[in-house]
Amino acid sequence: MKILIFADARSIHTRRWAEALRDKGHSIYIATFREQAIEGVNVYVVGKNVLGKLGYLSSLGELKLLYKNIKPDIVHAHYATSYGVIAAFANLHPLIITAWGSDVLISPKKSFLSRILLRYAFKHADSVTCVADHMIEPIIELGCKREKVRSITMGIDIDDYPIEMDKKPVPPPYRIISTRGFEKIYDVSTLLEAGYILYKQGVDIRIILVGTGSLENALERKAVDLGIKQIVSFEGKVSFSKLKELLGSSHFFVSTSISDGNNISLNEAMVLGCYPIATDIAANRQWIQHGLNGLLYKCSDAVELAEMIKKGISSIEGYTDIAQSNRKMVIEKASWNNCMVQMNKLYESILNCPKGKEK
Repeated sequence: MKILIFADARSIHTRRWAEALRDKGHSIYIATFREQAIEGVNVYVVGKNVLGKLGYLSSLGELKLLYKNIKPDIVHAHYATSYGVIAAFANLHPLIITAWGSDVLISPKKSFLSRILLRYAFKHADSVTCVADHMIEPIIELGCKREKVRSITMGIDIDDYPIEMDKKPVPPPYRIISTRGFEKIYDVSTLLEAGYILYKQGVDIRIILVGTGSLENALERKAVDLGIKQIVSFEGKVSFSKLKELLGSSHFFVSTSISDGNNISLNEAMVLGCYPIATDIAANRQWIQHGLNGLLYKCSDAVELAEMIKKGISSIEGYTDIAQSNRKMVIEKASWNNCMVQMNKLYESILNCPKGKEK
């Protein structure tokens, strides 16, 4: 198939989609607002000569021309409120729109215009997918017909992770890792506040923060202001091998995000044997049963997060069996290969229906 992906080429998720489809023998083209080279994939930047959201509107003509020249079998737009909406306005078919999380869980609640645009996009899409089951109902509430929407998880490539999990260092100190971005939605500051509480209580911990973002300087200042700079390491953006090393040597993984589609960072941590502690939101409840295979806490509640970390510490000696069970669950539910099989079946079903063949 010739597949035109309309998405942010700089996103790791876009790259993974493109590379996986490329490796299955498809001809892959990406139209994007941000340039990024991907081996074996044709990448085209649209709307680059106009700043801001006006660039989205100016991309319509370029996108239509690109579509006309490529004549793709499938157009797949990732992230509904930007790429999905523009693809719908460009009247590209057959069109699949994939929602990632905030685009349907947060934006429509904050903006009437977003709700209107999403309704239009979902009405004109041939199929709509999302990355987790809890996103289906919000999409239907935005006017998408139930039969058009399905959940296909963005999983992890199990082959990239060792069968035998690394042996954790003997605590203390207890190593707590977060791999969420330094943006408001990920609320990493709450972990620093919980770290301060534990530090004042004499709990021997180290906090490892992996990631970058617009709040990086603010978080570094906060660590200094709280007086916990000596127990916090800012690792920045790391290689995949380094990420696995850091996760493999950490006792706890903490996800402070206030909203998520599928929490891939949590999947990575669980498959590498970290004890998961996460916000009590639907995205995390699909993976964690509180008190059984991990712990949940109220969003932005540093006091409760500190208590959950202490609770995790008190039971960590018996975590080996739970860690093995968590790894098995992730392999069964979030295998990247299974995800791609499902998506390929969707592509084929759309191409085999009369409407899907219309251009």
